[in-house]
Amino acid sequence: MKTLRAVPALALMFGVLLMVPMGCSNGDGNSPVTPEVSTRIYVMTIGSGVLEPASESAGGVTASDSGEDGEYFLTLNNVKEDALWYTDRPGRKAGETSIGDYVGSWADIYGEVAPNTAMDGYLTDAVHAGLYLNLKDPIYDSETNSLVFRVSLLASSMADPYPHDPVAFDNIRLTVFDDTPEGQVNYWSFAQVALESVLEATGTEGLYRLTLKGAYPEVFQLQNAPGTRYEVLDQASLEYNWPTYFGAQPPNASLTGVSLADPGALKLAFLELDNPSHDGTNVYYDARALGGEDLSNDSLSHPVLLIDSLDGQYPVCLQSGNEAKCYGNCFPDSTKLCCPKPDDQPAPDCGNPDQQPDWYLYTQCNNDQSAICTTYRPPTGKQTKLVIQNDTASPVKLYLQVGSPYAQDGACPDYWPPLQLSDYPQCTSDNITGEVCEMTLAKKGDPDGKDKIEIPGVDYRCTNGTITFEMNPNDTCGMSLGEFTLNVDPNANPVLKEGVDISLVNGNNGKIVVEMSTPGWQVQNTSRFVTSIENYETDAENQGQDGVYNYLCDACTDSLNPPDCSGPWNQNCSAQATCNVLRDGTQEGGTVTFHWKGNDWSAN
Repeated sequence: MKTLRAVPALALMFGVLLMVPMGCSNGDGNSPVTPEVSTRIYVMTIGSGVLEPASESAGGVTASDSGEDGEYFLTLNNVKEDALWYTDRPGRKAGETSIGDYVGSWADIYGEVAPNTAMDGYLTDAVHAGLYLNLKDPIYDSETNSLVFRVSLLASSMADPYPHDPVAFDNIRLTVFDDTPEGQVNYWSFAQVALESVLEATGTEGLYRLTLKGAYPEVFQLQNAPGTRYEVLDQASLEYNWPTYFGAQPPNASLTGVSLADPGALKLAFLELDNPSHDGTNVYYDARALGGEDLSNDSLSHPVLLIDSLDGQYPVCLQSGNEAKCYGNCFPDSTKLCCPKPDDQPAPDCGNPDQQPDWYLYTQCNNDQSAICTTYRPPTGKQTKLVIQNDTASPVKLYLQVGSPYAQDGACPDYWPPLQLSDYPQCTSDNITGEVCEMTLAKKGDPDGKDKIEIPGVDYRCTNGTITFEMNPNDTCGMSLGEFTLNVDPNANPVLKEGVDISLVNGNNGKIVVEMSTPGWQVQNTSRFVTSIENYETDAENQGQDGVYNYLCDACTDSLNPPDCSGPWNQNCSAQATCNVLRDGTQEGGTVTFHWKGNDWSAN
């Protein structure tokens, strides 16, 4: 495939996280409660703030015009005088403490380990951004309600992730995590973003149903200090591992967002969560209220749900200098990584799964080194269905090509060959000419369903090929291509990928939208998950679009061996190699639908 669009959830997520584990006092504002400080997570709301690059000078720390070292000052204004807090599991307490008490006990709470923080706010009325920070050296002025930190910027959703100039924010939410407990390897917290949240009573006292409407497919994992990494997974992975992560003690969480009942008001509730599920669009939890505001008669716009740390017995280990999590369900691109067994544990019995120790749960033995476990996600056992659909008001010609059955490597090797034209029920000797199958899709809404074709997967065969609409691919130039590789060998080592893309390398004769019904599809070389991709009318619009190869950009970021088609060369190629959308072969299943939207761009 020459070519294999994405929801900007990372930006939204970092723009919405606000939990902040800080030093704390008890609910009546007295001195800090030392025994529980390390388990408390704090949330602050702030009117405005400025992030300004910092550098060292002979006289100390000063403002700088460069943020390349990741060091900044964060100045917060109109800080609400009290911070809300709730305890990490298994505790179920919530309360508030004054900012003055919190800052005054900072050194006692964190010692030499500065805490990590998630911050979100608005750059403009319409632009939301989020930051993952490490906080140091707080200075609080109670007379002006201002708070200043020295921060390390670990990640951000801003267009310039490490800005050289000061950046102003409004309507800020700030969250500081508690540090990883001494003696533990690692703690992570989870964050989700949605378009709207609703908390509804179930009829059972104290029990609610939390619905995240229009939930973004990404679930973000942020390390508690001293860790500094973040990971991206999907809802299905979180659900699969929920019992392993949290056992019999459901996690606590904070839910924050802008009220729809009280427009403009920022609201927050503390919840206990359990029984996660999703339907592809919405995410659901059973929830119990621990504190904060009553949201049972309110909905929140652009809510962020932050879920506290998982159990600490699952280590983060080193492999070739990169950290890889040894949890039961692999995260993207980590399935090939191994990690050593705990030093205090014996090697597992690879031949006897019934005798594998708890730390070895959901892993697969490495045949070469019995003392090594490999993160492994069992194949779904399902196949991915390909659907090609006409969404226009007129019939359209569809042209289908397939991959060679004699490939020696790649996603469809010779032992797992791609389906050929004769394997497609819609292709017969009457409509196959050479290497092209031609058929007509009826107009949208055809009562007999002839506006689309469905190609189910076949055991031990790959679904690989390209499609064009209205133009025969033998015409070489002028057409938009849809490209797909589905149903690869799910047990291959290294892991093979399913992939889809829209190729405009030869031209652009209309709009194609590709929708993926199940999670796990990720833009290559990024941490972004997507549920659809699409192309647009002009080269400028298609430049940098996830899952789209632009005109003559056969290498995504460059024109190396483009077709002999007239037009500009190497002007609008993507800055990053993000032209493919990929998914681990083990996650196969669901439907991939290529929608033809036609060439009436005013309607698209």
